[in-house]
Amino acid sequence: MMHNIAKRLIIVGIDGASYNLIKENAGRFKFLSSLLKSNNLKPLISTIPPSTVPAWMSIFTGVNPGKHGYFGFTEQHNYEYRLVRFEECAVPRVWNILSNHGLKSVVINVPIVYPVEPINGAMVAGMFSLSNKLDGKNIFPSHIIPLLRKSNYVIDIDVSELKSLSTEEVYDKLSSTIEARTETFKSLMDIFNAELGILVYTETDRVQHLYWYDKELVLRIYELVDKQISELLNHFDSPMIIVSDHGFRGVKRGVVGSLLLHELGYLKFRDDYYKLLLRAILRKLKGYKPTIEYEVVDWSKTLAYFRRDTWGFILNLAGRQPNGIVSRKESKSVLHRLISTLKSTDFFDHFYKSSELYQGSFTHGAPDMIVIPKQDIKLLSLNEVAEVIGAGKLIERVMTIKEIIKEGDTVIAFDREFGEHDLMGIVGVHGGYLWVEPTIYDVAPSILEFFRVKAPSYVDGRRAIEFDIGGEL
Repeated sequence: MMHNIAKRLIIVGIDGASYNLIKENAGRFKFLSSLLKSNNLKPLISTIPPSTVPAWMSIFTGVNPGKHGYFGFTEQHNYEYRLVRFEECAVPRVWNILSNHGLKSVVINVPIVYPVEPINGAMVAGMFSLSNKLDGKNIFPSHIIPLLRKSNYVIDIDVSELKSLSTEEVYDKLSSTIEARTETFKSLMDIFNAELGILVYTETDRVQHLYWYDKELVLRIYELVDKQISELLNHFDSPMIIVSDHGFRGVKRGVVGSLLLHELGYLKFRDDYYKLLLRAILRKLKGYKPTIEYEVVDWSKTLAYFRRDTWGFILNLAGRQPNGIVSRKESKSVLHRLISTLKSTDFFDHFYKSSELYQGSFTHGAPDMIVIPKQDIKLLSLNEVAEVIGAGKLIERVMTIKEIIKEGDTVIAFDREFGEHDLMGIVGVHGGYLWVEPTIYDVAPSILEFFRVKAPSYVDGRRAIEFDIGGEL
């Protein structure tokens, strides 16, 4: 048992945890089913789109993407594939605020945390780290690195490696990673005697993306995480919030965003696209990371393009994009026509202009329009199509993309059911109760006010959790 602290709070993130999947299989999950029975596990609607980076940052900042600046995991308004950076977050996270009040935090495996930042406590990088090395970029403070090495801690799973493993090998690899996260978290909380502990299990997301068709494997990973949470509860005997960034759903077909725009007349491929694909191979061999999706676009004739990570359609705007052709004056009419045209395709359930979803100083970084696809549809980039079809090496992907563009097939039928992000995640509480219907922006102020730290005025959420210990402001 950990040293006694009068007020300690544990946050367990289950990346991609699906409310419906948990509810339908509640008998397999001892801890989560107990929350369901007590009405303390509820659906949590994610950000739009339900993307990992903006959702987790909204959870831990309490603000919408227009204020923290993340709309997906790439920067939106150029033709490159540049990952957003952790240090670009425009507002403090809960651990920063608590550090300023003299409270310690242990933060493990929160997606996009890389490189780690100095905090009052300890931090281990998460999904989207640029390296799996156990070094100072992934771990703070550096003197705890030997502890992680001893526990065989892995920063992130190599997804490409999973694809070549048998079902049991996949389970063994994921379970060993999950168990190492749990043991490391317990050890660091004990060492630092921290008031706030945050641990995110991302293996649930990985297994659902790749193996949704193998529900037994998915449920076994959920079961293991459920047991790990019970173990944490026994170790800490503290109030606990359970939260996911989004849910999951099964998809049987994909819509290729760039091909759809090409078919509708909004995007033009270059006539020499095959030569450009070959050039991408040469650039790769020289150490560059080519953006195959945009290498083949004729920007001088393209009105709009697609960003898969944001479910976003972006105007090729003059003065904003490097080779933009849509003038500011005509941008509203072009966007209106694009929405009307996309509605006629019957691939989407909802359409949002960015101004309908986001408020804040960083809305200029958002896509111009965001869609919600129909439940059985996965939105795809060209590169993803090649991966879904099974092309492995770059040369195979390039050849596959060449054929895809040549054939012009906008809709791809999958040979099995894959998992895709869904809007409905979860939020639950042990040692308290949900006294209002929570939003994704309510988690951060609920954490802060547990410690009687007032949430900043810019926060979009409010306290949604009443704890059995703690108190009013």
